[in-house]
Amino acid sequence: MKAIGKGIKICLHQEILTTPEKLLAVLLDHAKLGRFFKAGVVVVNPENDGQISGGQGCIRQVTIGRQQFLEEIVAASATGICYQIIGPGPVSEHQGEIIFKKQGESTLVEYRIGCNGPKWLPDFIVKYVIERDIKFALKQLAKFFRKTVPV
Repeated sequence: MKAIGKGIKICLHQEILTTPEKLLAVLLDHAKLGRFFKAGVVVVNPENDGQISGGQGCIRQVTIGRQQFLEEIVAASATGICYQIIGPGPVSEHQGEIIFKKQGESTLVEYRIGCNGPKWLPDFIVKYVIERDIKFALKQLAKFFRKTVPV
């Protein structure tokens, strides 16, 4: 992870019953991320030439409530996804990493976020809201893959 602001650091884990490759494909299907995250996502710029669909260079517009901001995919592979907010956003110096670690038939997902909250809002409140939303998304992802596992 690149150097980030001193403010907020989050690290959450979730075991998901799927392969890193399938997890990557689902998380790079930006238009369908609303199944997991409490947000609307629209791709405004596709990935760079030669990159996997939805991968490096892809810019997506994220809408959470009345907040809208842009995120850029910095890197994407079977080991994880790195993204950052670009331009104005609800937080500054944002960097997100979703790391995939294969464990037998499942994948351990480590979701890290580092950022600075707005000056007018205490960091502990911003951290609480981000953690709550990411925990929800990770649980939804785990539930999605439990339902899609062939018997």
